[in-house]
Amino acid sequence: MQKGLQKGDHMKASFQQANEPIEPFALIIAQERTAIVDSAIHLLENLQDESTSNNANLDMISGVYGKQNSLIPVSSISFFYAADKKVFARYGKRDWQINLTLKMLAAQLSSSHFVRVSNSAIINMHALVRFDLNLAGNYLAILQDGSTVKVSARYISTIKSRLISHT
Repeated sequence: MQKGLQKGDHMKASFQQANEPIEPFALIIAQERTAIVDSAIHLLENLQDESTSNNANLDMISGVYGKQNSLIPVSSISFFYAADKKVFARYGKRDWQINLTLKMLAAQLSSSHFVRVSNSAIINMHALVRFDLNLAGNYLAILQDGSTVKVSARYISTIKSRLISHT
């Protein structure tokens, strides 16, 4: 009988959500330390380094949808938004809860892909289709997935300069 995970095996994983934003921590429990366990530790440590560095751009982010916890490719996220003291990412027409604040995201997201459009939203510029002005005089960002995100007037000049610099 072989001990531990072998190539092709899958590791069981679970998630426990904290009530407050905390530094993520992962614990791997195994009968022995194998190459696969070492690889998992290395992957987690590298994700940790990216999530704590202000100069690093996030490639993947952990999100929770219902009881499902997944790593999400950041470049595929349409936008991030805050609601009810929680932060969500719109990915694949679903809203995934993210355990980072918008301020933390703004510092870590690629400035060539993401731009803050209000105190409660950050959009992916590559998902942007157009801006609209509604009857109430509010600017709206229309995204490829059909989502509409309200744009605050105080962010308009920043967004305009970003659009001009990307053309």
